[in-house]
Amino acid sequence: MAVMFAGQQHAIANSTFVQPSKKEIERTVSVIKADQRCPKSVQFISCGLKDLPKHPIVTPNSTTQLLTVLRDRLARRIHEISTDLKSGAVVEWKLVEHVQPMVASDEYDSAEAIVRQHKGWRQAILRRGLDSNDLAIDVWASGVPLTSSHARTIRALTYVKSNRKSNLYDRPVEGLVCTVNLDAKRVTEFHDADFAPVAKPTQDFNDVYKTSKQIKLAPFAISQNPNAAITLKGSEVAWANWKLSVVLSPREGLVLHNVQIDDGKKLRKIAHRISLSEMVVPYGDTSRYWYWRNAFDVGEYGVGSLTTPLTLGEDIPTNARTISASLVQASGKVKEVRNAIGLYERDAGVLWKHADPFTGENRVRRGRELVITHTTVVGNYDYSISYILSLDGSITCDVSLSGILLPKGVRDTSYNIESEGGQMYGALVAPNIVAPSHQHYFSFRIDLDVDGDSNRVSEVDQWSPSGEENLFSNAIKMDDYEFLYEKEAVSDVSLQHARMWKVTSADTRNTLNGNTAYALIPHGNSVPYLRPENFVTRRAEFIQHHLWVTRYRDDELYAAGNFPNQSEGGDGLPEYVKNNESLRNKDIVLWYTMGLTHQPRPEDWPVMPSAHIGFSLKPVGFFDRNPALGLPPKQR
Repeated sequence: MAVMFAGQQHAIANSTFVQPSKKEIERTVSVIKADQRCPKSVQFISCGLKDLPKHPIVTPNSTTQLLTVLRDRLARRIHEISTDLKSGAVVEWKLVEHVQPMVASDEYDSAEAIVRQHKGWRQAILRRGLDSNDLAIDVWASGVPLTSSHARTIRALTYVKSNRKSNLYDRPVEGLVCTVNLDAKRVTEFHDADFAPVAKPTQDFNDVYKTSKQIKLAPFAISQNPNAAITLKGSEVAWANWKLSVVLSPREGLVLHNVQIDDGKKLRKIAHRISLSEMVVPYGDTSRYWYWRNAFDVGEYGVGSLTTPLTLGEDIPTNARTISASLVQASGKVKEVRNAIGLYERDAGVLWKHADPFTGENRVRRGRELVITHTTVVGNYDYSISYILSLDGSITCDVSLSGILLPKGVRDTSYNIESEGGQMYGALVAPNIVAPSHQHYFSFRIDLDVDGDSNRVSEVDQWSPSGEENLFSNAIKMDDYEFLYEKEAVSDVSLQHARMWKVTSADTRNTLNGNTAYALIPHGNSVPYLRPENFVTRRAEFIQHHLWVTRYRDDELYAAGNFPNQSEGGDGLPEYVKNNESLRNKDIVLWYTMGLTHQPRPEDWPVMPSAHIGFSLKPVGFFDRNPALGLPPKQR
């Protein structure tokens, strides 16, 4: 039976937030290739749903469109083409120069072929007694802005495969790094140093269970109630009192659109769009072979483009609802990813409870949640981004990190806290293998529209006053400080003040005459250890603060700018707040950055248990009372 706060479930309304089909993307590719403006040396970077102007009064005739990014290999220029989703007709064709888009799908193989033909690399392999057929080459974005050249540049690292399928990262050929100019099709920098022997292969972690003496557990069924009331029509989702659209972007991955909730009387707006805007992973090793290693996984690689199918019964329940996604390849061919997005209902423990000590009555309601999830594999790391909708009106974002630590080959075979070599900036996790310390930073763009898009934003702190205000030393006061302009709306998490940030409707009040609101509640977080003068800090200034707030602009979507690959910095949020626009009673956007500092440990090897980081959006006076009172007692 359907679980509601109150009232009946509404039919899903038509919206422009749709997941493009394989046929629609293939038609778009054909239209673009047939256009005389299409370069002959075309390289398709991405094709996905285009975010249309939010306010139709500005562009009243807007239609659902696809945005295709392609690169002219010879002219080294970027083309951004907007096409009508229904007709396939070109709406806009724009040239962008002096930037580098995301790494294209064919460039991994191209870089590998160039490296394998390089004389120095082949000699380095022979000198180490390695078989080139037993080697894997991993491709990275350049990591360092190349001010002297706008050539398409990547770096290549070498690993020994040992004929295994689960772990291609545990045997690095340390000291062997190639910088490749993809335009010129040649290696421009070659580094070869014998820092450490190649580590012995670890047991394939996928086969450990065969010889494990761990107590065998009873079979566990990962399934949901077959009567779970999830309505899925294209990209539009309805569950309990929630309504929203779900789309996979080739760049950002999972995106929530038009998030609404039914309060029993009417459907109310909470958010226009929520997405992972950018992420960066800087490594803390100072070696010349490591200092450049940082990954802008959204803007350099595209977490959506690297989507991996969800496995039923493991990633998600056997009877979960799923959405497939189609992704354009560099050649223009379109690949369909089945089960790209998973949606399922799960138990959420006790939702609310009270056992009355006077009457002996025990009142309890069991909670449940809707999980919307997506997984991407960026080289050695696996990231799962999930949005969890609850019956109390809250939205939780959970990022799960697993996969394989990035290994560094060292001579050390035992732990030594005083080591001046490989263990200075990381942890020994296996003989001859150190995992360098690093951080993961995720910037989420949260476009809340609380009961409409005329909102205010404030910082809410708890504190203990002194003197006569606190005669018994137990007082707790609350400050609610409204941010009026963009430049002052830059803030950080504060444990001392139990800090949260609140987005309040300028027009709608609850029955207590308070303005309706939603609050951003931080979970765990970190501060960056990168120095301000570091080149990664300059390229990813968003990590300098946990919260930024901007006035809504259609073209401001990415915390590190539109094209962070090989960028020199200053793009994105620093540029967005330069004009210091007013925020009061405006359409505003929160940008929340959360960081996880990973100090590796042996238990993270050879594959790491999942780590989690996240935040919550909770109603604050949005409802007049506990919105989960409409649930009936357990049916017996």
